[in-house]
Amino acid sequence: MSLGELTEAEHAAADRALRSSAGPELARAMFAVALGRPVEDELSLRRAIALRWLDENGQPTALGNQVKDPLREFVFWEERGRRLPSEELSPVLARPRFAGKDVLEVGSGGGCNLLSLSGIPHRLVGVEPMPLYRQMSPMLAAMAGLPEPEVVEGWGRELPFDEASFDTVLCYSAHQYMRVDRALTEMARVLRPSGRLIVVGNTFFPFAGETVVRFARDRSLGTLKYDLTAIANTLAYQLRGRRALLPTDAKNTTSTPIYPTRGHLYRAARHAGLVPAIHDQRTLPTGETLFVATRR
Repeated sequence: MSLGELTEAEHAAADRALRSSAGPELARAMFAVALGRPVEDELSLRRAIALRWLDENGQPTALGNQVKDPLREFVFWEERGRRLPSEELSPVLARPRFAGKDVLEVGSGGGCNLLSLSGIPHRLVGVEPMPLYRQMSPMLAAMAGLPEPEVVEGWGRELPFDEASFDTVLCYSAHQYMRVDRALTEMARVLRPSGRLIVVGNTFFPFAGETVVRFARDRSLGTLKYDLTAIANTLAYQLRGRRALLPTDAKNTTSTPIYPTRGHLYRAARHAGLVPAIHDQRTLPTGETLFVATRR
């Protein structure tokens, strides 16, 4: 789904609503919509309709389909106790490990991971290409009662930072939307010597297995088509260096993910001048891969 940009009026309305005392309940209402559940709070339902996030039948509008994504991210963050995803599953992800460091998150989305680390690193920056996520990041911080994180515009393939600017680079479930080899080269470039890259996300074989399970469970042809497109794009990317199936707006979309194999990540990391930390690699209970490497 392509995530555009809120107009000035849409931005002002969303900002007022989410910064108000009713903001958290409104976020939960859109979280329910994102998960295909009915909105049970009548007042929040009316507010979402007034904001034109939902139509009179409680269904998301085009605008609602955009704002519900960062709000879903926010509610999931609240529900896991404001921790980093999978933080408790590996010491690599423990928040004290980031203390006093300069940390960059590539593909920071609405900024919830930045909020988890608020006040811990020496410097903390997110880079995010999608305008709507950047617009909503301050609103999510305000709802959480935390300082607004620093988020800049940029793509994984061309990070807007000087060489050797950070001690740690994080990438949480965002590498699949990038040109992975180029992005890893850029992440290596902005790392200081001995700096650490941490990537958490799905890889090819777990994703392929999940495709079978999802179709057996849901029998959804739409989901199967999406998953098979991702598999085809992944195979094409690993063989030819580019996706085979692209929509016309592929530059600004999250509809064409790829899930490289762990071996591909190893090779791309080494080519970028990184040394994979084999002892830290693991498949997490979530099914995602934790991939760690250091800059030479």
